[in-house]
Amino acid sequence: MYEEIPRSPVRTGKSQSFDFPDNYERRIQNFCESTRQEGRKFHRLNQEADRVQKYLNALSGMGFWPESMRRWRSRFVDNRLAKTRMDHLAQLTDTRPVIDVTTAQDAYKQTADVIAKMIRARWTRMDADLKLVRAADIADCYGTGFWRIGAAYPGPASLLPCGPDQVMPIQPGFDLQESAAVLFRTWKSVWWVKQKFPFTSNNIEREIMNMPLYGTGANSADQTFNRPQQIDEITWNGLSQGMKRLLGKGYPVPESSPGQYYKTLEIEEIFVDDPTTNDSLNNIIVSDPFLPFDAHNWWYEVAPGQRLFPRKRHMVFAGSRLLSDGPAPYWHGLYPFAMLQFNPVFWSFWGLSKYRDLLPLNQAMNEIVAAALDLIKRALNPVSMTREGAVSMAAWKEFYPDLPGMKLRIGANQPLSDALKYMEPPPIPAYVFSMIQTWLAPEYDRLSGSIDVAGMQKKRQLPGSETIDTMRDSQNTQLRLEERQLEIFLRDAGKLVVSNELQFTSTEFRLQMLGEAGLVKEDFNQDLGNMLPEDKAAQPDFHKTFAMTISAGSLHSGARDREKQIAMQLAGKRLFPILDLYQRLEIPDPEGTLNRLYDQEKKQAELGAGAKKPISGKRER
Repeated sequence: MYEEIPRSPVRTGKSQSFDFPDNYERRIQNFCESTRQEGRKFHRLNQEADRVQKYLNALSGMGFWPESMRRWRSRFVDNRLAKTRMDHLAQLTDTRPVIDVTTAQDAYKQTADVIAKMIRARWTRMDADLKLVRAADIADCYGTGFWRIGAAYPGPASLLPCGPDQVMPIQPGFDLQESAAVLFRTWKSVWWVKQKFPFTSNNIEREIMNMPLYGTGANSADQTFNRPQQIDEITWNGLSQGMKRLLGKGYPVPESSPGQYYKTLEIEEIFVDDPTTNDSLNNIIVSDPFLPFDAHNWWYEVAPGQRLFPRKRHMVFAGSRLLSDGPAPYWHGLYPFAMLQFNPVFWSFWGLSKYRDLLPLNQAMNEIVAAALDLIKRALNPVSMTREGAVSMAAWKEFYPDLPGMKLRIGANQPLSDALKYMEPPPIPAYVFSMIQTWLAPEYDRLSGSIDVAGMQKKRQLPGSETIDTMRDSQNTQLRLEERQLEIFLRDAGKLVVSNELQFTSTEFRLQMLGEAGLVKEDFNQDLGNMLPEDKAAQPDFHKTFAMTISAGSLHSGARDREKQIAMQLAGKRLFPILDLYQRLEIPDPEGTLNRLYDQEKKQAELGAGAKKPISGKRER
């Protein structure tokens, strides 16, 4: 694959001239197509890819029964799968992780503290906790979820939850960062493409007619998809093209009157670990081809024999049109994705879905209850039988056994017992409901991590919250393992976030977010308006000085509650710092609260001392 990567048109100096290799357009299209094929090929190796639609249908409550089922059969649904989804997401993300940024150099401890404050502020303002819920939701369904982490000057950042249908690693190892390349797919409007890439998007509308849909010969922009019956039309119209393609059944159906103003293009971004070296005799400046040097800080100079793209290469395509080709804009030199898996397996890069084992149990319980309801219907509406000739055909057609006060006239010579009988429904075996009570329901609760709270309320003495947390901890060790996977995911994301804070966040942006608490000494020693050192050669690697840490067990609510109680008891005995206690209790502005408390105690001490002081001019007795 490396031999097929065409060399990028890089700058040979500070002029705007470019050196295009021969047949560059054809070679870049061949490389793009081979990357697509590799991405689709590896995506098909995901064991959950073919099951996702079944999981989504079951979560919506409409996928437990086939559409061809007879209409009089019971379609009972106890959607425990959807309840488990909400409970699992709430258990994993109901507490905020304890985030800290550390450094081994004392001179930069203030900078590390400011970075930590910026991350905590973004966690709230960017709704990062809810985006973490979405990533966990995708990981539960697909087995693997992603965050795409981006940033831009002067400080705006982005977190985009993605699934394996959008992020496709190519030739990966055990970790996403070991991949040879990563393909990211999304859908954007034509106007978005023109605003984002004004120099290379001329006549981009032509790509709409030339963009094939994967697996079909239709055009992806001039199509709609078959809407499943379990999804209403309003919800279907609000879905993106990618989700419609995933949920739509069969081949796409052409639109009768396609609109011209809401066309979408499939955008593909390829991040490549390109080993191409500078084979010339001169230094080469590699930069964004459409930005001046003073408008971006990720341009660099490459000496002869060195790699042209040491921090990854970034290419953007709209169909077969190359919109951008240059160095990746991030100093961290990593793929801008963090991967989350709750159930990783050693034999596959992809993880397993949480619903793989739960769906068959939920389906079995629904089938048993639905069959019992069918028998109850037959008992309440028994089958009526009569002998030939006992009742006239005209009277039999007008006779409804379930109608109150119904009359039936039989022949004079026919005994009443032989004229009309009801068929007895088959009995329900006792082991059917025993199977639900003794095996299916307990096994489902064990796998999902649920606790029978209703059963606890029937006891004479209700257990306390600590006892329930202890029972949950002893019962569900799988949840603690999943929380550890979540901590690893946040630490991997922290590597990208810390580097982006140093590279893109300006002084003005930090003042808007944190006030004076967002300033560091570097803001006054230079005119750059950032937290970077004055040595420009050391700036791209400055992020390696810092590390974001997630306190072990901080996502476990039960463990955190016990730690808070222990900290409060130790602080009452003056064995625990008050400031650390405030931080443990997540009190807003702990330093300011402690300072105000100190000022209050100081004023009370001064007032107390003034009350004891004798009045001047009077003699003390």
